[in-house]
Amino acid sequence: MSASPSDSAEETAAVFPPTYVVMQFSRRTKTEALVWLVDKIRGKRRHGGSELLVRRQPHQEGEVRSTLVE
Repeated sequence: MSASPSDSAEETAAVFPPTYVVMQFSRRTKTEALVWLVDKIRGKRRHGGSELLVRRQPHQEGEVRSTLVE
């Protein structure tokens, strides 16, 4: 079965909706580990990163740390 020109146009126009991931970390997670992870998520692909947006939720001392990845 061959694809019609309109089929390929529909595939090209398909857009994924925004996806959000919330990551929660133990209060015992070392800051160095969090910095490394965020650098990998935000970093350029050519340097091994994912080029995604990261937002950190403010937290009080002793609370679970939450990070939003877009």
